[in-house]
Amino acid sequence: MVVAAAVLIYAQRSVPAPVAVPETDAAMTDQALDTAINRLYNKQDFGAAVKLAEVQNQKRSTPHRQLVLATAYSYNLEYDKAFALYDALDRAGQLPGSETMTAAQVAQLAGDKARAISYFQKAQARIQAQPQDFATKRELIFIDQQLSSLQR
Repeated sequence: MVVAAAVLIYAQRSVPAPVAVPETDAAMTDQALDTAINRLYNKQDFGAAVKLAEVQNQKRSTPHRQLVLATAYSYNLEYDKAFALYDALDRAGQLPGSETMTAAQVAQLAGDKARAISYFQKAQARIQAQPQDFATKRELIFIDQQLSSLQR
């Protein structure tokens, strides 16, 4: 009897719903997209993050959404797709220094040494062109260390 009551109580408890990819005809705001993607990353559901980012990028493509999609691809180990987006944004002059550094790190993970060096060099130039503060100085130190290890 006690076991049956415990099973009944357990079955009636509130269980959080699994994270689902929002189905909507409308484009999400960038903030809502970032929040939804981060929830999927926290659940390690990288495939769903890619699907959500692809759908939302199709609804309204912006450089921010393309970067979100490139990041989702890289988390899902779809490096070629990530690089296609990073390269396109780079050619269009829409890849900021910090995101160029991210592309370099993805290239390192993918084992593409030449691409990593190229992106780190571009990131270095772009970050040096910004006003210098503590964060940019830390980024530049990191880039110097990465370039030094890659160029050995």
